[in-house]
Amino acid sequence: MTNITKLFLILILLSLMPALYGQTARVNISGRVLNQQGEPLTGATVVLLNAADSVLVNFAMTNQQGQFTLRRVESGDYLLQASYLGYKKYSKALTVDAARGDFDVEDISMTEAETTLDEVEIKGERTPIFFKKDTVEYNAEAFKTQPNATVEDLLKKLPGVEVEDDGTIKAQGEEVQKVMVDGKEFFGNDPQMATKNLPADVVDRVQVFDKQSEMAEFTGIDDGEREKTINLELKENSKLGVFGRVAAGFGPRQDNDDQLQYDRFETKFNVNRFTKKMQLSLIGLGNNVNQQGFSMNDYVSFMGGMQGLMRGGRGARIRIGGDGGGSLPIADGRSDGFSDTYAGGINFNYDLSKKTRINTSYLYNNIIKNTEQLVFRENFLNNRNFFTDETSDERSQSANHRLNMRLDHKIDSFKQVTFTGSASVRDGENDNLSQLITTNAEGLRENSSFTDNEANAQNLSVNAELTYKQRFRKRGRSFVVEASVNAGDNEQNADLYSLNQFFPDDPRRSFADTIWQNQFQQDDQFNYGLELSYTEPVGRRKYLSFEYTHRNFTYNLKKDFFDIEDFGVRNEIFNPELSNQYSSDYLYDNGGLSLLFNGEKSNLTLGMEVQNSRLKGELTVNGPVNIDNSYLNLLPSISWNYDLGQSKRLRFRYSTSVQEPSITQLQPLVDNSDPLNIYVGNPQLRPSYSHRARLNFFSFSQFSFTSIFAFLNATYTQNPIVNATRVDSLFRQVTQPINVDESFRLTLYGGTGFPIRPINARVNFNANVSYNNSILFVNEVENITNRLTTGGSLSIENQNKDVFDLVVGLRLSHNLTEYSVSDELNQSWLTQRYFTNLTVNFAKTWAVSTNFSYRIFGGDAFTDKQTIALWEASLSKFLFKNKRGQLELAAYDLLNQNKGITRSSELNYVEEQRINSLSRFFLLRFTFNLSRFGANPNEGNFQITRFRR
Repeated sequence: MTNITKLFLILILLSLMPALYGQTARVNISGRVLNQQGEPLTGATVVLLNAADSVLVNFAMTNQQGQFTLRRVESGDYLLQASYLGYKKYSKALTVDAARGDFDVEDISMTEAETTLDEVEIKGERTPIFFKKDTVEYNAEAFKTQPNATVEDLLKKLPGVEVEDDGTIKAQGEEVQKVMVDGKEFFGNDPQMATKNLPADVVDRVQVFDKQSEMAEFTGIDDGEREKTINLELKENSKLGVFGRVAAGFGPRQDNDDQLQYDRFETKFNVNRFTKKMQLSLIGLGNNVNQQGFSMNDYVSFMGGMQGLMRGGRGARIRIGGDGGGSLPIADGRSDGFSDTYAGGINFNYDLSKKTRINTSYLYNNIIKNTEQLVFRENFLNNRNFFTDETSDERSQSANHRLNMRLDHKIDSFKQVTFTGSASVRDGENDNLSQLITTNAEGLRENSSFTDNEANAQNLSVNAELTYKQRFRKRGRSFVVEASVNAGDNEQNADLYSLNQFFPDDPRRSFADTIWQNQFQQDDQFNYGLELSYTEPVGRRKYLSFEYTHRNFTYNLKKDFFDIEDFGVRNEIFNPELSNQYSSDYLYDNGGLSLLFNGEKSNLTLGMEVQNSRLKGELTVNGPVNIDNSYLNLLPSISWNYDLGQSKRLRFRYSTSVQEPSITQLQPLVDNSDPLNIYVGNPQLRPSYSHRARLNFFSFSQFSFTSIFAFLNATYTQNPIVNATRVDSLFRQVTQPINVDESFRLTLYGGTGFPIRPINARVNFNANVSYNNSILFVNEVENITNRLTTGGSLSIENQNKDVFDLVVGLRLSHNLTEYSVSDELNQSWLTQRYFTNLTVNFAKTWAVSTNFSYRIFGGDAFTDKQTIALWEASLSKFLFKNKRGQLELAAYDLLNQNKGITRSSELNYVEEQRINSLSRFFLLRFTFNLSRFGANPNEGNFQITRFRR
């Protein structure tokens, strides 16, 4: 048994010790909930509240016999409450003496509510958890959080809700796709914008439900589409004032000479002003500790595109079967280079009237990034292999402005118009120095490359969509029309210098090739589309839907390459062989019929579409070259949903799609901008045709809070487009896209989460298996590649988090790749991660927190075994009245081992990337909770509220 295994066994035992030693006596309390006729009420909520502060202590739901059991209750004074839809709330004081042992309470008789409201709640006497069909509602005040806690901290305390390390939220075992605030969007559709920025103490209720699609909500026809959603209902007084948080931190780091440099900083703020008709939020941050901004995906795609422009002259970095790009792997964390980030945004929602609502947001970020990277790759070439080692030093800067808008207007009860729009402006710079060496299996150098890329780019993108929906008096009849338009303009300019050296067997034949170029690229695109849909009822719970779609994508590209000569004066000479200019139009018309069956428990949709598509292109290099290809396809689809019971369902999806080759793939031209990596188009390419099937099972028990989920994905593709490669004796390659017969991919994923009540803990477990079968051609030899990836994770955490919060777990991943040309090329490796997070609250105003993870990258397919131990810790002191201030001393990477390691496997190579990252540093951080609320007009009054979704 390894030392790390022993350590984590000890940590698990420590997490269980509070349940095994020193606990006070506990008892189980049982009873029944009945109606006035003495009949059992199934699914009634029974809760036990602390009599002193009404904080939730325990809860249960009744079974089919109306029975419940509150387990492991300590001695004390409590308030026993029971609630059931349509009945008055039951409440009674209860004193528990654990010395008496387990006992039953008298039958609870519920009285029907006199009101006719669908759902009733009495403010000031709230049930901590309330169930209504597919909605679970939590009373936020019943779940205690620390001062200055965010909504994310609140969610961690809710039964059935989990928050992972990266901020991903899962409710009832499913990932949450959207978080709304008072039923409105908050900075678009990113769930973490609300959970990480809004304070927990302004939330009144947390509602978790499966949101139907907008079309289903409007027409009343269930299409089976669901989106796990959380809605945050705010307290009334928070809508009458200003609230938010301001935080700032400063501290030292340790440089390469072990000297302290006081230059680490972190600042962030959010300020919110809400009313019943308006939501206004401001957020911002600035730091040099790799905390990224709000639009990271834009940065990734933008900088990746710039590097795609500069890929010429990248020496012998051979990517057989890959995309040929040089995109930088970006991660939102401290193990990914060095970043200075400045970001800010504003979100504004306003109800112009009862029928009109507007949602707008603006986001800005500026990321300055320095990345020093090592890449080690083993390439497999038929029955032999070779190696490439690359070092790079990259400096990049990207600024992004994004504006989003949505306008909803109800013309009347039958008609609705929705307009959505967005615009973004981006610009960036990139400077990359890299050196690459290729060696053969005997360790002899075959070639080398030194490259210096300097580039800048600008991008403008505008999107707009207008939707008109109308339903008719005949239930189920509806008409929808949607028009969309997208326009973009990109301009990129790069200076490339590349020195490539070749080392044949005979040293006298060694030679070098130099590239010094200015590369200019300009492209613009204009896309538009129109969608029509008409639905007609054809029987009881049966509907026939007619759909038509037209799409048009216009793309224009201009590449101008200039060879640079410098004899005292820089001289640029146009290179017609490498320059290129083409335009393309891809358009398709799609018409189809769908038959919908809506049952009480089952929904089935059968669809068939006919798609006629056409790809037209014109290249104007060395004379015009025209491409004009048409395709006709049938696209069947099946969608089936079956509700097996409350919070238990089965879903099946089958769909087909066509992927046409691009103009770049079809153009019969040679791109030799990189003499080591030549690309040739193939005008004989055919479109690929894919079949996709997905089976989902989900189950969540509201009685035991146990979730079980599983899904199976399968994709079979006919005529997939892959890259065939020829490699010569000097490891120069020529790549050309071709069609192969087929490819197949299968993924199985499942997991479960359940409480262990005797130790008041919760266990989460998941496992996954992925299999991929592909065909690769190298030097005209067919190589069938089979890849199998397996993995899983296990974690255990305590549920009562008032005093301490402990999580202990592990994650494992195993990769296996097999090649048909030679068993000696087969590769296998294992990656392990062990982690623990602990927070302890003590002395009322103090808290200590520590996080530790240990990652093991097995040697196997790689040169050696790598291990990384990361340890972070912090000590906090809460200040001022109501603990509105927090002073925190935080330490990061205490063991000074942080580095970014990524291992990946592609069709014909395995690769390890190492990135220099933030090392040990400290921050002294101060956080202040802003809260200036008006008086609650309902405070002290008896209020009845109707719930709606």
